[in-house]
Amino acid sequence: MNKLYFATSNSWKFNHANDFFKLNGIGLKQFALELPESRSEDVEEIAKEKAEFAYSQIKKPVFVIDAAFYINGLNGFPKTYVKYAEKYIGANGIIKLLKGNKDRTWEVDNVICYKNKNTIKIFHGKLKGIVSYSLKIDNINKVREVDRIFIPENYKKTYSEFTKEEQTSYDNKIWKPKVFDEFISWIKNNNISKNK
Repeated sequence: MNKLYFATSNSWKFNHANDFFKLNGIGLKQFALELPESRSEDVEEIAKEKAEFAYSQIKKPVFVIDAAFYINGLNGFPKTYVKYAEKYIGANGIIKLLKGNKDRTWEVDNVICYKNKNTIKIFHGKLKGIVSYSLKIDNINKVREVDRIFIPENYKKTYSEFTKEEQTSYDNKIWKPKVFDEFISWIKNNNISKNK
């Protein structure tokens, strides 16, 4: 099977993906480039735009990953605008917005978009949890701002409070399988990465 390209400048994302794809007999190569930032609220549309842009640059089978965060008690905010929410209101601002709101549930929609000459295909991997009532961990150097308030489903603490071992376990159990399993199965069943 030919090498499959993952378009990302994020080495953490690539290394996680690469380990998992290797276990499934698929060679992965990083295509590091800055992808366009869309203003769309539709994460599928954003992923398609990025995959099409990446393919236009590399002309080889390539995929991208994008995500949207939906806080149900805030009518789905911040959706695809997580970076802006972190920059302008921060985790503490989100807690303030949720004050008095009983619905503190959130959902993350991780979207893979694959593109080659003849095909464009979307895959989803969803995660769930709740927003904490208070801000956790002052030192945020190793996590995103929102990780200080997002408690993953079946856990009693935020991701920022996880030990390194717990972070790895969470990523291995949830991030990789839910996002990649269906995609890898589709690749194998269709021998898709040989389609230029």
